[in-house]
Amino acid sequence: MSVVDLCEIEQGIVQIRMQDILHKNTLSTELIKDLFQSFETIKGNTKYKVVILTGYEDYFASVSTEESFLSAGYNDKNNIIAAWFKCLALDCDIPIIAAMQGHGIGDGFTMGLLADFIILSRESTYTTSSMKEGFIPAWGASYLLPKKLGIGLAQELLIGGGAYRGADLEMRRIPFPVLPRQEVMNYAYKLARQIAEIPRVSLITLKEHLVSSIKKELPLVFEQEGILLEKIIFQDDVKKSNRLLVQEREFSLREWEEKNIGEPKLQYSFLPNQLGNPIFQERYNCKWNYCAGSMYSGVSSESLVIKMAKSRQLSFFGSAGLHAAKLEDHIKSITAQLKPSDPYGMCMISNINSPKGEFKHAELFVNYNVPVIEASAYSSITLPLVYCRLKGLTREGNKIRYPRRIIGKCSRMEIARLFLSPPPAEMVNSLFEIGLINEEEKKIAQIIPMADDLAIEADSGGHTDQGVVFPLIPSVIALREELRSKYQYQDEILIGCGGGIGTPEAIAAAFMLGADFVFTGSINQCTVESGAHDAVKDILNKVSIHDTAITVAGDMFEIGAKVQVVKKYTKFHARANKLYQLFMQYNSIEDIPQQVRTEIESKYFKRSFSDAWDLICEYKKEKNPNELKKAAENPRTKMALIFKWYFAYCNQLTLRGEVSEIDNFKIYCGPAMGAFNLWVKGTPYEHWRNRNVDKIAELLMQKTCEIVEKNVLQWFSSNFRTIEKS
Repeated sequence: MSVVDLCEIEQGIVQIRMQDILHKNTLSTELIKDLFQSFETIKGNTKYKVVILTGYEDYFASVSTEESFLSAGYNDKNNIIAAWFKCLALDCDIPIIAAMQGHGIGDGFTMGLLADFIILSRESTYTTSSMKEGFIPAWGASYLLPKKLGIGLAQELLIGGGAYRGADLEMRRIPFPVLPRQEVMNYAYKLARQIAEIPRVSLITLKEHLVSSIKKELPLVFEQEGILLEKIIFQDDVKKSNRLLVQEREFSLREWEEKNIGEPKLQYSFLPNQLGNPIFQERYNCKWNYCAGSMYSGVSSESLVIKMAKSRQLSFFGSAGLHAAKLEDHIKSITAQLKPSDPYGMCMISNINSPKGEFKHAELFVNYNVPVIEASAYSSITLPLVYCRLKGLTREGNKIRYPRRIIGKCSRMEIARLFLSPPPAEMVNSLFEIGLINEEEKKIAQIIPMADDLAIEADSGGHTDQGVVFPLIPSVIALREELRSKYQYQDEILIGCGGGIGTPEAIAAAFMLGADFVFTGSINQCTVESGAHDAVKDILNKVSIHDTAITVAGDMFEIGAKVQVVKKYTKFHARANKLYQLFMQYNSIEDIPQQVRTEIESKYFKRSFSDAWDLICEYKKEKNPNELKKAAENPRTKMALIFKWYFAYCNQLTLRGEVSEIDNFKIYCGPAMGAFNLWVKGTPYEHWRNRNVDKIAELLMQKTCEIVEKNVLQWFSSNFRTIEKS
């Protein structure tokens, strides 16, 4: 997603919106390059008569980054900040309206003052660099502030370091309109419409006359400021003493906000890498205690895994439901695009219908040295999973060396106990007897848990027990301590929290409960990198927290296991539940009343049971002929196979995005998707085409830090007040 959005909002009116939410519109190299590109587009279009330059929500524009500030010498033609300010002031022929609806900080405020028309917000804060903090007036600030605000106010801003609310500036009678924030854009649009009624040639001619003095004087000001900077900022003795200059120049928005916008100043600041347990970051070579869980059939795609890995974030490829040959191709492709140190993993799903297929996946993960395995949907420990855990284990002195790590996903205490216990002895012995593990691996199996870490799923999409996170996490933590003490494991076992993670508040709550890491799922399938079809992403983009439902799982149909799916626009959940109800009520297809059978064939299957059975036989003859023998002997088994075909059918048409059969779409999803949609409403992230999986991870973790800081301060403040009263 571009950090600058250019759009023609009406005939003759073009709007440039700076929208780098993650970095609060700091004047980074990326943002300035996008601004340059936008103005080049405007210069090449003779239809445009007026430009509206604005920001997002609370921010208009902020300080320049160290990279852009020091891109070259101040007066060097390669200095990107200087080049941009000169372009804005000297090169745009048509009027510019700076709709400064949010805070204008430092260079960002100076940039707004270069516009022809300026509109401020009463609620926002405006300030520029101050000499007392070591900042030197730059980019024309020493000229623009006196000229546009008056000498007295300019001195307060430049020398005294003043920071003013728009309402304060209004009382100082500045010559610009100052309005409530929600009215700034409407005023800008009204002004732009008035300007757009004037012939373009007249506008260009009048602007040329009005700004002629600025065009003449500003280049000289830039040159003089450059001399000033060379004299002061870049001297060795000043470098050492001034904390905000040259190599040590830290443009701390957080610090500025605490001082000037009313954000409370804390003794400690939280950073994303400080949330959770640092062992997770070390163990998985990732920058944060956050990962993106897998989604079936490549929905968590190669692109998603590579995007996350290259930003040093852990994610898992959606290998569930893929045949071994296809999975092998994906493994080769992913490993070819990543460095050995890049964090990534694969999903290994329990396959009660095809243990051989599960074993083939395990062999691939071992043979290709996949570093992390996400063990998913296990109701018991299986031989392939034990093989994956043990193969390649060695000792180096007293230290165990793990060729791969396993994160066990579960939502029940009894499954957590299995993962926290050593691999079952009978399975270890079986693997040893058939020669799949050696003596050393067999011995090590007695002193390690089945999984390195646990990922506790609460109200998740896909397979779910709809667990409640508040009792689950503390209970699993207590169980971990019990079993770690019992077996005296060498390494720490980490507990992660997922299911319902779609907002910073949810992440903060998970960490406060004691989670060592968090993992997301549903929200990632509605991103650019997701392997879901665009039609599915369009649906997910519109769901609310109440647009999901619980239905039966196709892969565990006979035992009635549950999954959570989208119910908006689709009838899959109701139809799947109906099929399970019929399976429990009747012993064969023939026992079902004809009227009901006709409805299922016409509305659910879109074909007869006979035609569906032919397709099943064709598939099973190659993959699992024994099931056909069982079906011939047991009509209830045949009924189960026919009903389960419907789940596979819905799965395929969903992956293909066949909107003509949207009523049969099977979209795994939890309420986190709706919570995320609501949270980003009104921001550039509102539409999925602007959502990159690594960026939403960054946004969530950074916003979580803000929430943690705020709540910690409130807690301490309230307690201090109580102490003072007592």
